[in-house]
Amino acid sequence: MTVERNNLMRLAQTIPFTPVQLFAGEEVTVYRLEESSPLNLDKSISSWSQCGRAAMIQVLSREKMDGGLRRAMKVVCTWSENDALKLGQVFIVKSFLPVVVQTWQKIFKEDTVLHLCLREIQQQRAAQKLIHTFNQVKPHTIPYTPSTD
Repeated sequence: MTVERNNLMRLAQTIPFTPVQLFAGEEVTVYRLEESSPLNLDKSISSWSQCGRAAMIQVLSREKMDGGLRRAMKVVCTWSENDALKLGQVFIVKSFLPVVVQTWQKIFKEDTVLHLCLREIQQQRAAQKLIHTFNQVKPHTIPYTPSTD
């Protein structure tokens, strides 16, 4: 018994070993914005799917990617319930600055921070649809083509 323990200790000291952290990171809930008619955006209605599945993300980089209203960081998916996200896929996660949340909460008193974020994403999607529709019907005399890029 002592010999086996000594051999294990010797192996542990001589073989490089990097522990694998399963489920590393922070647990998040995944929401999906879906379109009723993805191929016909000007007639499509956006709605949140009720999947609400869990995933784990781990911060890769805290490099400066902040904007005027939000902070952003690069993360990787380390675990996902029912393939809500792809393992190893890299994402940019954005969060609103506290002053923005405080301002919103003065206007939308009953809404949580989550609802405020979901509302903002829906507003951005509505703007994308308006740009798409405009580009479909704009006269050729207008040289500029708005884009969401």
